[in-house]
Amino acid sequence: MDPLVITAAGVVVVLAGLAGWLISKAWPALRKFAWFVDDMTGEPARPGVPARPGISERLAALEKSNKDLTTHMQSVRHHVQNDHETNLRDDVDGIRDRLEEHVEASAPQLEMLATLYKEWGQGAGKKSRPLDPKTPNEEEK
Repeated sequence: MDPLVITAAGVVVVLAGLAGWLISKAWPALRKFAWFVDDMTGEPARPGVPARPGISERLAALEKSNKDLTTHMQSVRHHVQNDHETNLRDDVDGIRDRLEEHVEASAPQLEMLATLYKEWGQGAGKKSRPLDPKTPNEEEK
């Protein structure tokens, strides 16, 4: 055999071994780069695996969602802000004022009910009848 052929074969074997070693050392970084490219571009659906949208599609969905949320927030702010005649805050304040008036107006009736309870409910020494006529008293059981 020709020494040149043996030398060339030896160089090819050494270069192939060196290439294999370099690929094995670089493979984790290459795999991460491939995953990054897949995340950026997305992947089409395969049998049993749903499609994954790319970064641009995800950003478009986020922008649409942000626009929808902004619209809803403006609607809520419109109803709660106290900057016009009819809004939620004015309605709640009006209900609160009417409730306070009702409580003040019903104070005498509450005092009368408290007096009746003291006289009839506790003074008789018996348990009061339940409000539901279908439910028997403890005494009737």
